[in-house]
Amino acid sequence: MAWILIILSLLYLLAMFFLARGVERQRIFKGKRSDATFYVISLAAYCTAWTFYGSIGRASETGIDFLAIYFGPTLALPFFFVIGRKVIRITRLQHITSMADFFASRYGKSQQIGRWVTLICVLAIVPYIALQIQAVSNSFEMAQGEGHNQAAGWLPTLIFTLVVGGFTLLYGTKYIGSGERRRGMVSVIAVESAIKLLAFLLAGGWIIWVLNNGFHSSFQSLKPEVLADLTTLSAPVERMDFLLLTLISGLAFFLLPRQFQLGIIENTNEDHLKHALWGFPLYLLLINLLVLPLAFLGMTQLGGDYGSDFYFLGLAPSGWLRAVIYLGGFSAATSMMIVSSISLSNMISAYWIIPRFLDRIDEVRWSVVNIRRISVGIVFLLGFIFYSILGDRNTLVSIGIISFVGVAQLAPSFFGGILWKQATGKGALSGMIIGLLIWFFGLVIPSTGGHGMALEFIPLIPGFSTTSSIIFLSLLLNGLVFTGVSLFTHQPLLEQNQAELFVRVDRYLQEYSGSSTWEGSVAFGDIRSLLIRFLGDERTEAVLDRYARINDLSWDALPHVDARVINYAERLLTDAIGSASARAMIETVVRGKEIGLKEMMNIVNESRQTIRLNKELRQQSEQLERASSKLREVNEKLMRFSQLKDEFLYTVTHELRTPLTSIRAQAEILQMEPDMSTDDQQMFINNIVEDCDRLTRLITNVLDLEKYESGSQHLQLDKQRIEPVIRESIRSVKPIAEAKGTVVDVQISTQLPKIWFDRDRILQVLINLLSNAIKFTPEVNGKVTINAFATDSYVHVNLLDNGPGITKEEIELIFDKFYQANNQTRVKPTGTGLGLAICKNIIQMHGGWIQAENLEEGGSRFTFTIPLNITPESP
Repeated sequence: MAWILIILSLLYLLAMFFLARGVERQRIFKGKRSDATFYVISLAAYCTAWTFYGSIGRASETGIDFLAIYFGPTLALPFFFVIGRKVIRITRLQHITSMADFFASRYGKSQQIGRWVTLICVLAIVPYIALQIQAVSNSFEMAQGEGHNQAAGWLPTLIFTLVVGGFTLLYGTKYIGSGERRRGMVSVIAVESAIKLLAFLLAGGWIIWVLNNGFHSSFQSLKPEVLADLTTLSAPVERMDFLLLTLISGLAFFLLPRQFQLGIIENTNEDHLKHALWGFPLYLLLINLLVLPLAFLGMTQLGGDYGSDFYFLGLAPSGWLRAVIYLGGFSAATSMMIVSSISLSNMISAYWIIPRFLDRIDEVRWSVVNIRRISVGIVFLLGFIFYSILGDRNTLVSIGIISFVGVAQLAPSFFGGILWKQATGKGALSGMIIGLLIWFFGLVIPSTGGHGMALEFIPLIPGFSTTSSIIFLSLLLNGLVFTGVSLFTHQPLLEQNQAELFVRVDRYLQEYSGSSTWEGSVAFGDIRSLLIRFLGDERTEAVLDRYARINDLSWDALPHVDARVINYAERLLTDAIGSASARAMIETVVRGKEIGLKEMMNIVNESRQTIRLNKELRQQSEQLERASSKLREVNEKLMRFSQLKDEFLYTVTHELRTPLTSIRAQAEILQMEPDMSTDDQQMFINNIVEDCDRLTRLITNVLDLEKYESGSQHLQLDKQRIEPVIRESIRSVKPIAEAKGTVVDVQISTQLPKIWFDRDRILQVLINLLSNAIKFTPEVNGKVTINAFATDSYVHVNLLDNGPGITKEEIELIFDKFYQANNQTRVKPTGTGLGLAICKNIIQMHGGWIQAENLEEGGSRFTFTIPLNITPESP
């Protein structure tokens, strides 16, 4: 079994190697969607072997208290969305590459601040890395079924550490700029996060449902009083522990170096934070879904035979199931170790190793990449040494909590630095040191077997556990000292500059990126030599070439470079060796002085004014273009209406002339033929009467339309129901419908409320719409349907026909009083084209609306509405 696990581990790492290689070469997982998915899932590096094994152990001891570790990040995510966006912008603006770099840059690009932050992170995270080594070592031995919570021999553990370290060296330190995006590494972390989740759910589900017949068996196996104790927080001490663990886990989500690396440094798009808001809590829910049932099963079936941290493996029979669990734990441990070692190595190289060579720069022969690789080796070596010292003295969760409390000591100066301009480096350093001392003597030394030295000089709070007391006191004193010292100390000039830029990053994001922070000039050869020393010949030539092309410069014609080039060189060095070291290196070659806050803000303000003027010019140009476009539209509309007016006048004239001509002709016949038979005379007289009626209707419509449009027409409103008016309109058009063979159907399922409307005018609208609908129905099987219904605000009346429908062009013009004139040159109109225009005016006077549309199944639908709340006093 041992060889199977070893081969499985090697194959797993080999697969991760080829995955990273394929992503780096853009052969797989290309595109914005995969980047967003990888970003969200990679944040699950928060869930380490502590989660995979230790959560079950803690749940078996303290019950639902284990959930505090996951409530913290879930509650912190909305703040991470806001603050994280700001921090991402700061890191891009300042070319920040690590947690230590962030603090050093904020507090005056201070090497001292960077070194202390690095120390805190190393002290807090190296035991955490040792925890992962311990988890893999123990799970390797237990997966073979040869021991209970026993560590494997030192040789397999050392080989595991070296192999994971080698992978990290290959894909974590291949870039000169530590701020460059590592898509290969992020893809591996994301896939490993997916693997540990799938392994947990698959193995846990198999144990619970297949081997133990479901959830109920795990809960029924415990005594009721024990079950109640594990599923509630009854004691005040338990509730306080839960609250404080929630607090430090939320802070850890911001401040753990691996979370800062993945959530901030490796972020390629701020919009990915939106996906994290729901994706990461969902992941936490899924990976903790089976923790309590597995813990209860372990308590009843294994008891004290197994260490509670490894109940998961103990519940699985030997074979493939244990291999799956081992692989999940192996994945959880390696993802944490890879990212943590990369982030720590960046800090160690930038603030502990490289600064030692700054005063002897000509003696530096190692490249920055090699220095960073040495730093990775140091991190893994420290982790292995601590693992050797640690042994099996502590549970996985206890080490994890200690680590969380350690990184939480960065919280006051971190959040204060981005929200409070008066925060000073001295205040930050003082607060961190106080918190570090309380944490170290109160939690770290006791965890290694030393006596509780903290208890001798740190008073514990009544009603608090020892851990909660240390958490509360360390953060409280840290914050108070940070605030107090900041209020009574002065910020140096550079620190004032940085405070302004950090707190108001959105204000200066665009302007500052092109501004200089140096005055004077320096020989181009000095700058070039400095860059070559740390970036190498090839990269230096590439970046200088690119800068010259963008800014249209010739380095041969510039023996001395100005402040902007110096600033550009500093940004390049910052990306490679950290902001504080870059600052120190630039100071060795620049023969000028640093620009103060006032001068720098003047530059920024000038830049902002230029941008504002450009923006105003663009806006004015856009307004002129929009005004010109509107004028063109109005002109086209006027020309169209002029054409429609001419066509309308032609139509009206034609309509008037046709009946007049007919009347004259028939009257002349009657005059010239006095002896005409009575029947023929009656026929001609009837024709003359019909033509007179036609003229009357035309003139009446024109006059009515003029009244509606001039506002001289008034409505006679009465409160009544609309159904009788609908039925009366149907009776009016019945002869027309029967003559054409069209069926008119009424569908009103419920009684409609009484509303105020002008009966004659609405009847006129209904008859007009019905007549039009009947006219366009087919000769065979023609059908018109009327339905009406009420909503909260309106009564709706729909008229549907099965005719040919309406063209798109006609729909836009159909209610226009000039509409029918468009066709008069091609097809003689059957009316004046004023009916629908009058209908529209009538409905609008009632406060409703009218529209026409085509039906998918064919035909058209006319709809008009009348408001429910109209009254005789309504306008």
